[in-house]
Amino acid sequence: MAALIPREEKFFKFFQRTCSAIVEGARTLDRLVQDPGSAEIHLARLRELEKEADTITHDTLDRLNRTFLTPFDREDIDAIARNLDDVMDHLEEAGQRIGMYGIQNPRADAAALSASSLKAVEELESVFRVLNEHKKKKAEIREHLIEIHRIENESDALFRGALSRLFEEEGLSPVEVLKWKDVYELIEAAVDMCERVAHVVDGILVKHA
Repeated sequence: MAALIPREEKFFKFFQRTCSAIVEGARTLDRLVQDPGSAEIHLARLRELEKEADTITHDTLDRLNRTFLTPFDREDIDAIARNLDDVMDHLEEAGQRIGMYGIQNPRADAAALSASSLKAVEELESVFRVLNEHKKKKAEIREHLIEIHRIENESDALFRGALSRLFEEEGLSPVEVLKWKDVYELIEAAVDMCERVAHVVDGILVKHA
C-alpha cells in the first residue's frame, strides 16, 4: 500500500501544474485583451501554455490508466483533468480569435470578462493547492468553490450585458459585432468550465466526508 502513495500524490501535482499554466494563460489573455495591438507576443505565450496543459493532461490520464489505487474515483480524476484542459483551450482560443480577426482596439466589456476569468482560475488554483488535504481543509476548499460559483454568476451577468451593448452600439459593423461576440463566448465558456471543475471537487468532498 505504501508503495502506491507516490502515485496517488502525483495526481495532485498534475492538477497543480495544470492550474499554474491556466492562471498564466488567463493573465496573458488579460494583457492581450487590454492591448490587442500587441497580440503577437501574447499569442505565442498562449500557444506555449496550451501545449503545456495538453501535455500535463496526457500525463495525468496515462498515469490514471496505469494506477490501481487512486485517491478519488477514477471518473472524478478523469473529469477534472479534461475540464481543466478545456479551460485552457477556451482561453487560448479566445486569444487566437483576437489575433485571427485582426482586432486592434480594446473594449471595456472584454476586459471585464477577462478579469472575471482570471479570478475564477485563481480560485481553482487555490483549491488544488490544498485538495490533497481535503479532510483537514474542507471548509477552506468550500469557500473557494462558493467563490467560483459567485464569479460564474457575475460572469454570466457581464456576458449578457456585454452582448446587449455590443448589438446596440451605433457605428459598429456587423462583422465587428460577430468578432467580439465570438471572443466573449469563448471567455465565458472558460469560466463555465471552472464551475464545472468546482462541481466535481464538491462531489469529491461529499463522497469523502
